[in-house]
Amino acid sequence: MTHDGHLLKVDEVAALLRTDPSTVRRKIRQGEIAASKPCGQYLVSQGEVERFLDRARVAVARPAERRASRPPPSSSCSAARPGAGR
Repeated sequence: MTHDGHLLKVDEVAALLRTDPSTVRRKIRQGEIAASKPCGQYLVSQGEVERFLDRARVAVARPAERRASRPPPSSSCSAARPGAGR
């Protein structure tokens, strides 16, 4: 693991990622987040957290692109639902 930037404890990483510390530890054990474990405590570099976030980012289409790619709703759907059209 490279030590680029400040080293963070699991609780600090979890707060940044808005997740539970057990999730961070699991991702470390699975190799998704690189960490060192001196003195029995995982430490993660700030740079590694940023790299993890970059890898986890998903490309999201703009709303206009999503609408254009969806087929228009069929009129039979509203007739099939009970109470539709009231």
